[in-house]
Amino acid sequence: MTDDKTVVSMVKGGNTDAYSLLVEKYQTALYRIALAILHEPHEAEDILQDAFIQGYLKIDSLRSPEHYYPWMVQILKKRCFNALSRTKRTESEEIHAEYIESLSDDTPTPESILIIGEGEGGIERAVSALPDHLRETARLFFLHGIKQKQISAHLGVPIGTVKRRIHDAKIRLRKELDTMKDTNTSKLTDNFTTRVAEKIAELENYNKIHGSAVGFDAAYRDTLNLIGELSDKGEAAVMAARATKTAYRADSEKYVDEALECGIKNNDPLLLADAYLTKWGDFRNNYEEKLAYIENTVLPTLTSLPDTAEKFAAIGRLLFWAYYSAMRIEDIERAEKYLKQAKELLLGHAHLLKNEEEGGNVFQYYYTNPRAYYLSMAACAEAGEIDMEKRKNCRFREETHSTSITSHGWRKENGNLRLEFQPGFHLSKGNNGRYTDEIFYYAACSGDGWFFPHTDAVGETEVVRNKYDQFDTVQSIVSKTETVMTPAGVFENCLHIRKTNDRDTYDIWYADRVGIVRYDSTDSGTTASFLLTRHEIKGGEGYMPLAVGNHWQYTNISTPEGIEGTAEYTVVRNDEDFVYLTSNTESGILNDAPSDAPDILLMEADRFVEDDNCDRNDYDSYRRIMEQIIMANKSRESVEIALNAADYLKERKGYADGYYRFLPSSCNMSTISRAKGKVTYNECAVHSISTGRWGTRGDAENRIFGAKPFRYPDIIAGCIWNDDWVIGYTEAKKMPWDEMEYTLTVGDGGSVTTKAGTFSDCRKVTITCEAKEKEGHYYFFQYTHCGVKEYWYAPGVGIVYHRCKWGPCESECELTDYNTVSGDGEYMPVYIGNRWCYEEKNLTREGYIARRDYGIVSGMNDTFLMRDNQMFVYLGTEAEYEAWKEDGCPVKE
Repeated sequence: MTDDKTVVSMVKGGNTDAYSLLVEKYQTALYRIALAILHEPHEAEDILQDAFIQGYLKIDSLRSPEHYYPWMVQILKKRCFNALSRTKRTESEEIHAEYIESLSDDTPTPESILIIGEGEGGIERAVSALPDHLRETARLFFLHGIKQKQISAHLGVPIGTVKRRIHDAKIRLRKELDTMKDTNTSKLTDNFTTRVAEKIAELENYNKIHGSAVGFDAAYRDTLNLIGELSDKGEAAVMAARATKTAYRADSEKYVDEALECGIKNNDPLLLADAYLTKWGDFRNNYEEKLAYIENTVLPTLTSLPDTAEKFAAIGRLLFWAYYSAMRIEDIERAEKYLKQAKELLLGHAHLLKNEEEGGNVFQYYYTNPRAYYLSMAACAEAGEIDMEKRKNCRFREETHSTSITSHGWRKENGNLRLEFQPGFHLSKGNNGRYTDEIFYYAACSGDGWFFPHTDAVGETEVVRNKYDQFDTVQSIVSKTETVMTPAGVFENCLHIRKTNDRDTYDIWYADRVGIVRYDSTDSGTTASFLLTRHEIKGGEGYMPLAVGNHWQYTNISTPEGIEGTAEYTVVRNDEDFVYLTSNTESGILNDAPSDAPDILLMEADRFVEDDNCDRNDYDSYRRIMEQIIMANKSRESVEIALNAADYLKERKGYADGYYRFLPSSCNMSTISRAKGKVTYNECAVHSISTGRWGTRGDAENRIFGAKPFRYPDIIAGCIWNDDWVIGYTEAKKMPWDEMEYTLTVGDGGSVTTKAGTFSDCRKVTITCEAKEKEGHYYFFQYTHCGVKEYWYAPGVGIVYHRCKWGPCESECELTDYNTVSGDGEYMPVYIGNRWCYEEKNLTREGYIARRDYGIVSGMNDTFLMRDNQMFVYLGTEAEYEAWKEDGCPVKE
């Protein structure tokens, strides 16, 4: 064992984990001394624990590190004799009471947290005894070291309230600790293993126990400190691995490096596969680097592990993503090689994996059933082979061909089916993704994940909500006797199921011993209708027969002329608990499609400007195609899209001619709907082209992400206006799709002045969403909806001002021009001809065009088509921009 001098030096140098070596070495000998003085085992244990804590806190005062043991003996004896004298408060309590009394308004120090974590549960029990209005604030502050400002944001209460609660909690905790010490004669035993197991169990259920992820990081570190005390190092290693996997599952980005270290240390290839894919995602859209990372880093490490089914399955999984990376760079030869290897490994080893409940020492980040998930990956590889074969005689034009290569893993239970897994990917060329759909996925996940409602009664409804859908969904059986005509035949006595929410409706028809024969969806005004065109049923019972080899193929009959969307499924495995299917969807322009169809012209035109570095001449090519669409006048929607795009590209070309610096901009056609007292918005539902590139000015330019007044209320609360939002209204809900909480309150907004005028009688809607602590770019790609969003709605106008705070950014967006008609002073009027123009104030002052335009152009039955454009340009050349940055980005007059 390392000598005391070395260990003490390590602790003084900041290696707090090393202190456990001293505890392990001397705990038995020191316990015997305490027991000889006190003659009471539980009290001796308490005093020993406090002595070790005091030793840690005072270790910097130990001048002779080699004399640690005799120094600790003196500390221990003093505490024992103090205990015997039974003063009003033992020195152990004084540590806790003095700690509470001396807390500053900032986060408790690591040493203070150590006291709490090692204090035999005294503080924890005292906090649990606090009144309801103090308990949560005290838990976050005293037990988890959360700063007062963070507590204020998390609980949605003023900072002054938080400070007052902490002050009141201090007084009560001090009294509670006194009472506990006087009355508690039976403390915890010396079974550290049990304590650690309890802590880990709490980590694994942290969100469920505490209602949020706040405080998880501190709880995780406390648990690791406890694990460091275990004398059985083999058991400690197992528990440390379990804790690390739990932390990685809670936050893969933050704990990925620890997960990799844990996976290598414990020869855990499934954990390594997850962690490597998390790191693989850091390369974003650089698929050359993604492929090189798998080839040069991941595969050599996995290959070096001992030969097990887990190892070969993990390699198969990474090879599948190597195949995907090769497909993205159009290296078909390499893609075929990796796909073949992935399929062989997954089919050969996935079925041998053990599940956690069966005692296997594996942990799957996304799923707790690795065998079922990896069998789904095997089916996904088989779907890839089907796609490869189709590509050899592709019916679609290469430049518009979009495919989806996935698989489904369905869990069987009481005659129903629930979608559990859907690994895979989408490869898209051209703007045609809306012409196909994952029929089987939405047949289940448009409700609560189950294919069939939990009732057999026709007309009986049930309301469900789950992680696949942020809205409450009403689902019911419409009929069991309908006749459905399809290209594959006429099917009688079909089961008709309807699933609907505030914005979407799904109708699914099933034929007995056939499966789904028709699928219709309406998604914020966008409709699709798929009919069964071919099927092969080799066996199985009920409305979804599942014999291996059963095959279904569907075609979207609502696509424009010359464009097609298909979906195809095959059952490849069926065991006691799960059924596995390949899933392949395709869409695009058919090779023999007419060249003058508006939607085809539009898809071809988009290719000119999707490239960030497109030539200015491409704008003219695009506009010529838009003019063809307008003159053809074949549909109102295509003409509106073309008019919007032509105007947008005309403005953009003017900036391009000036060699100005472009940033993320887009030309979109969205939908806006009103129903049941709500206004909902579906961004880019009909058409979208993106132009420009990401900026380089960091948080300053990232403010453009906040200049989207319609986006965030719809993302978070499910609508951009609700007639229930009267002054005094409040709601607090959890968003199942990312397990975050939000609160929405409505207050008196008074008068607001913007460039568009002064607006009175405004209502202010404030939405606060729990923001995980993320750094840098992570906020801007996944968590822009976090933080605080404030909206001022004016009667007869709509949103006139919007302030958005998230991560390190703050954006202010004001109405600069508008035209609205409104009945009865509506706070979000939705009528043809209404339009709104907004600017991000700060970027505008700094020499940018930072604008968002909305305008309703057509519609019926309360669903409307809307122009929805963003223009983001720095009004200067690249050279001028760089010089401006070097000059400190002064505000332009």
